[in-house]
Amino acid sequence: MREEVRAFVIESLQDMNYDVEGIDDDTTLGPAGLDVESLALADLTVRVEDRFGVRFADDESEELALMTVGEFTAEVAARTPDQVRERIDSMELAWLVHQVEQKYGVRLDDDQLDRMTTVTDAVTVLHETVARHG
Repeated sequence: MREEVRAFVIESLQDMNYDVEGIDDDTTLGPAGLDVESLALADLTVRVEDRFGVRFADDESEELALMTVGEFTAEVAARTPDQVRERIDSMELAWLVHQVEQKYGVRLDDDQLDRMTTVTDAVTVLHETVARHG
């Protein structure tokens, strides 16, 4: 799995117009190495999340920027899709609510939104709402 992740990371960096010639596991992602900018790092993590089904929290970005390619690869390979954090951030919640409202033609009120502070809470509220209107 680690080699697959490493190949994907390097391919993604190349796709994002970074010079990948000479990259090895000791090359840092941040200023001392590839100098991956914060938006590019966010793009890379989204690509990795989509490809491997893992999640990174918003507050991990600084930590990720300090990693080497090898450390980042190992971190991704060590995570499993089951290791999604229980907390849901506001952007994820807004996206999820929008998707459900569009797909099922429902509207969530403020009380329902206030109840959604974790992934489990969101699933419960959305299930209740869709079931009532379904």
